[in-house]
Amino acid sequence: MTVVVGINMSNHPETGKPTADGGVAIAIDNVVRYACAEERVSRLKYDGGFQRSLRNGMDALGITTDAIDVVGLVGFGQQVGAELPSYLANEVRAEVGKQARLVYCSSHHEGHAWAAIGQLSLKDALVVVIDHSGSVIESAKGGLDDARVEQTSYYLWRDNCLKLVSRDHDAPGEIGYGRFYSKVTRYVGFGSYHDAGKMMGLAPCGARERIGLIPLAFESKGGRETTAVTDDVYSEDGLVDLSIWLRDHGSTHPYLKAWDFGDITAEGADLAAWGQLSLESSVLRRVRPLVKEYAPAHVIVCGGVALNSVLNGLLARELTSDVRIPDSPGDAGLSVGALQFALRSTGNELLSGFTPYIGRQYTADEVQAALSSLHSDDYMVVKLDNPISAAADALAQGQVIGWFRGRSEFGPRALGNRSILCAASNPWIKEKVNGFVKKREWFRPFAPAVLAERADDYFEMGGSDSPYMMKTVFARADRKHEIPSAVHVDGTARVQTVSLEDNADFHALIAAYERRTGIPVLMNTSFNEGGMPLIETPGDAVKAFVSFGAGMDRLYVENYEIRRAN
Repeated sequence: MTVVVGINMSNHPETGKPTADGGVAIAIDNVVRYACAEERVSRLKYDGGFQRSLRNGMDALGITTDAIDVVGLVGFGQQVGAELPSYLANEVRAEVGKQARLVYCSSHHEGHAWAAIGQLSLKDALVVVIDHSGSVIESAKGGLDDARVEQTSYYLWRDNCLKLVSRDHDAPGEIGYGRFYSKVTRYVGFGSYHDAGKMMGLAPCGARERIGLIPLAFESKGGRETTAVTDDVYSEDGLVDLSIWLRDHGSTHPYLKAWDFGDITAEGADLAAWGQLSLESSVLRRVRPLVKEYAPAHVIVCGGVALNSVLNGLLARELTSDVRIPDSPGDAGLSVGALQFALRSTGNELLSGFTPYIGRQYTADEVQAALSSLHSDDYMVVKLDNPISAAADALAQGQVIGWFRGRSEFGPRALGNRSILCAASNPWIKEKVNGFVKKREWFRPFAPAVLAERADDYFEMGGSDSPYMMKTVFARADRKHEIPSAVHVDGTARVQTVSLEDNADFHALIAAYERRTGIPVLMNTSFNEGGMPLIETPGDAVKAFVSFGAGMDRLYVENYEIRRAN
């Protein structure tokens, strides 16, 4: 038995402290057996550690540190080509023991590429890596200041070889797609770059006619994409440079002043739309010639910006090659990249058996322990012979349910094992979920989960699937009135196509709901409290259900139904 562990170590190169999105993946004899983000176990959003998810995985698989043969590591912010810093090696050794061989992928972007290859198992692809910042390419001062840093990289994966073919936005002070989108996100009133998804949801609310007053931020020069917005003007919040650029290019918003946090205005929505359009236009303009030059069978988009499902949907519609997005394209998926990189070092192996449903399976005793925490006078707990049928009945009656079943999903999306579900046909139910369950902004859209075999009936799929909720497509004009809560203001939806092969239980639930209502679509959103990671354990599910109060009508944990007594 050969045990290989992949770890994403997101330690800051100057402080040595974890930054965000740590996690662990484990393969036994080349087959992925476990993968989990640290935040799911620690319950700390964006946790950059790895220790708890490692112990969780080892417990789940019944292995000890003595069994670990190789440990792959992917870092952040270190020098490309440099050796693994000793303090990081010591930190890993403290958890995995001294016998395992450490293999270090010093390029953050190469780690993203390997993560995508490991998750998708494709043989020929152009891999587009887009994020905020990766590893240091070159630095005169030895740190992040005035350094060339990975921001946008293009790899060709062909003939079992990964080759870097081009880079953009790597000059000192240059702003790439991730940094640009982050600045606009914070400028219009959101708290941090982690809120980029909120800006994507806000963008369709902006007035398209106003966008034309501000030129696009990116332009093509010599085959590369560049931007006039730079990091040359320092400010603590990083927004002075964007403010100057906007003033010089027609913005009427007060010079050198970003919106106050949480103050989302109509003008902010216009700028969100401008930022989204700038991103889409530039990425398409850059990738299209690369597709023509290399003629790949697939285009893989990964890195943090690959969480922009609107961009992904555009690329899928416009490019001649098949566009694929791994289920965990951001930094939280880098543990699989570290795993794949380490396996290559053992003999050019590629991962097999990867599925998003690869977290821990919880036992009947663990479920019982969680349910026993409920006060019997306040809650009714019933063991069911057919929880799928019972849940379908509740959904058909217009109820909001929590759905906890099987192994937890790897990645940022709830794909039917840790989900909040309700009828997509109810136009008001998304207000209930936004206001009383998720407690989030009104403009945030919800995703439809649709039977894969019926997806084309409701959405313009273009002959492709979307199993990981990573592409935005248009709802069909003659069907969108049937599922109003799952269609955004611009007529689009971030679809999850659910097949029998991918998730038999979730497919059965949607099919049972269709038999009752005639509609093969449910509204699906992540099962978590506001600002918290996706739930992981049965105890997390019960705690969230209690916290939601009347916002959630019923909870299904494996074969149990939980409802309030009154």
